[in-house]
Amino acid sequence: MTGADDAEGFIAMAWKDGDAYVEQLSVRQRSMRRGLGRQLLAWGEEWARAAGARRLILTTYGHVPWNRPWYEKQSWAVLPAGAHGAELRAALAFQRVHLPDPSQRVSMAKNL
Repeated sequence: MTGADDAEGFIAMAWKDGDAYVEQLSVRQRSMRRGLGRQLLAWGEEWARAAGARRLILTTYGHVPWNRPWYEKQSWAVLPAGAHGAELRAALAFQRVHLPDPSQRVSMAKNL
């Protein structure tokens, strides 16, 4: 049996405003740059398509190289504030209160 200490990464999916939402995508530092994040994100996309989603959304940091720029390389785009639904606005508001660098939080979307 394997435990949480054996995991090299994970993706957590949810729903916000009727869109599939990447709640968290995380890869251990020792396992970065090996394609695991892309594989996990591909799994999330498959899950979302199978559930009938037309797009994925997420929130991330815009200034960290392995966040916004990495997602942009995977065909994601920054969402303008006017495109946020109520649940996404609430998530960003919460993050901007409780996470460091609140002005750097952005939302992104990828059409499926």
